[in-house]
Amino acid sequence: DKVDLVFGGYPGTSNVALMPLVEKYGKVFVGLGGHMKSFEQGYTYVFASPPLMSEWVYISFANLMDDLIPKKEWPTSIVILTMNNVIGLSARGNMIKAMEERGIKVVVDETYNLPLSDATPLVSKAKGRGAEILCCLSFFDDAVMIMRAAKAMNYKPKLIMQQLASRVPAWMKELGEDGNNVLGNTYWAPGLPYPGNQKILQGAKEKLGMPVPPDFFGQGYCWMYTLEIAVQGAGALDNKKIKDYLRSRKFDLPWGKGIAFDSRGLPPPYAYTVQTTGGQNKLVWPKDLALTKLVYPRPDWSK
Repeated sequence: DKVDLVFGGYPGTSNVALMPLVEKYGKVFVGLGGHMKSFEQGYTYVFASPPLMSEWVYISFANLMDDLIPKKEWPTSIVILTMNNVIGLSARGNMIKAMEERGIKVVVDETYNLPLSDATPLVSKAKGRGAEILCCLSFFDDAVMIMRAAKAMNYKPKLIMQQLASRVPAWMKELGEDGNNVLGNTYWAPGLPYPGNQKILQGAKEKLGMPVPPDFFGQGYCWMYTLEIAVQGAGALDNKKIKDYLRSRKFDLPWGKGIAFDSRGLPPPYAYTVQTTGGQNKLVWPKDLALTKLVYPRPDWSK
């Protein structure tokens, strides 16, 4: 169709298939990417701005413990439940390594297929082995099932971590009060003090009638905005010039300042941590950007 620009987005599983095609046809592709393996293929036209890099999920959880929980109060054990796809599996290895480096024992390490039909066996094993951290490298429906099973069995870990499910707006609708005090990993969040975030907040109010935009609304804006400033900077719709512009400069974006993309199209490794508080995801780490204090240990389930 002789299009000038290609706009890339979500989810990472589709990007895995799209990235070799945009490279073949020389089209700049700005989105979240297809996890680290896809960025190690030598592609030059793809950029993650911001990424949804599963290999970096551990940063938000491990560093939160380092910075916000006194070491003498750390949990001592963790259960890691991983969905059997590229998104979950890409997060698993680094998460295990980070926990073991901190002396936190992985007492359950289970991978499950989607759709998950019954979360009871997974949660039963976690409770039986006394895991003090429940880490779910999950999608949405399976994550909700795991939470409900944990409440039904009165399994009370000190921390509950969700790779992405708690950042979906329907999370609180499904779980109510039980959806609160759950940690989530993200690469953009409302409240970050960076240029462009006010436009995202304004857009969410006007387009969605929502006072606080969902993460994925903000990320979609970031992907399009990055492409926009690259086209403006290149002064042309020539994709090679757009690519070269993105690779040769630093950018102030709604998810970070002074961002430079490396030869793979990635920024330096980073992550943010949010915690569901009062039905909203609020920044809790890094501590210099935090908008709320970490709730630890997690309170009992609602009655």
